Amino acid sequence: MAKKLWKSDSPPRGREGCKDCIKANALFALGGMIDSATQIQDRQILDQSGNTPEVVRFVDQRILDRRWSRFSALRELQEENGNFNFNEDGMVANWEHFDEPL
Repeated sequence: MAKKLWKSDSPPRGREGCKDCIKANALFALGGMIDSATQIQDRQILDQSGNTPEVVRFVDQRILDRRWSRFSALRELQEENGNFNFNEDGMVANWEHFDEPL
């Protein structure tokens, strides 16, 4: 479940009027804006440097650091048995996304 959500570009459809779902939509939108801004910045850094090997390594490291940060955040939610502990009556319970097979 969590992996499917993590890889999606937008949150699953939530329940109408659900305040947590509205917050999740806002977080996804903010995350998308941050991703776009950092990708633009990476391209500008590369363009201005003429794609020198040092700068390419620097930008590659920035990308890896961002991915590692996301991965680390997901791992913090993971329990020892590999599952993710979502409340059955919480926000995730409202998402039809999780009813679909992986």
